Amino acid sequence: MFAGIDIGAATTKAVIIEREEIVAFSLIPTSYDREQSGAEVLNLALDKIQKSEDAVKYIVSTGYGRRAFASSD
Repeated sequence: MFAGIDIGAATTKAVIIEREEIVAFSLIPTSYDREQSGAEVLNLALDKIQKSEDAVKYIVSTGYGRRAFASSD
């Protein structure tokens, strides 16, 4: 399972991919704390499929706040 996080100036998005298919996604407004926004949106997406971050093999981050998300590989 892989995750993509896009931390933009206005919104933060997450997508969870498993076996080449999108299995969950989430979108929230980006807060001042971009690290927190990334963690929150990832957890919201993972909650939809009842998984934890431990199940994610690789996390890619993009966007304005990509360097602020420490969990990114």
